[in-house]
Amino acid sequence: MVGRCIHPLYYDEIKERMKVPCVLANAQMKCMVWGYDAINFIHKHRTFSSTPALHLLVADSDIQSCAEAIVTSFPQLPELQGLQDFS
Repeated sequence: MVGRCIHPLYYDEIKERMKVPCVLANAQMKCMVWGYDAINFIHKHRTFSSTPALHLLVADSDIQSCAEAIVTSFPQLPELQGLQDFS
């Protein structure tokens, strides 16, 4: 269907999930959203996954710098506390 709109509540959900890829893009780091989130964004409807994780692809050579950018930008996330080595 051409011209489909995203429901406003769902738009807010997408905006929230895109914060991490936006941090990387703003830092000039290449990444690609992968998996269910990619399907959600392309087809503009929810898909359900067994994990709430956002899947990103980054180059092997950029893993450490991308991880550091994420941890620095989101220090409030308990899942990221104490992480040092991201390889």
